[in-house]
Amino acid sequence: MICPLHQTDYAVAKRMFHDTFDQGEDPYFVEAWRHRSRSLGIRISGVLVGVALVVDSMLRYIYIHHEYRGSGMGTQLLRSVMDAYPNLHLVPVDAPEIIAWYEKHGFRLSHQRGARRVYVRHRHALRNKSIE
Repeated sequence: MICPLHQTDYAVAKRMFHDTFDQGEDPYFVEAWRHRSRSLGIRISGVLVGVALVVDSMLRYIYIHHEYRGSGMGTQLLRSVMDAYPNLHLVPVDAPEIIAWYEKHGFRLSHQRGARRVYVRHRHALRNKSIE
């Protein structure tokens, strides 16, 4: 079940975050959590098993409990976020399989500054200006 995140979810969300990301990301998690009004979680039998932290129009983090990875829950959570906020952008980790997953769901490279790559997804397909 997809649902909004609540303050009572903090401990579980942070524990899953630490299981997924480097400890150096912790200040960014805290900041994203503070601005979680647009964020969603996914639950099984009332237990939080996935989190998508959205700040403004940026998908800061999306992660699923390790026991449920590969089950389609990440895709379900991402689709719910995309339905709620159709014009998203993100800066994915530099891992080909992660980038391919976002591209499979409609995100495209917008621009790059050094190693930082920004991907965007728009509700409406952009016009193809090529002439056939």
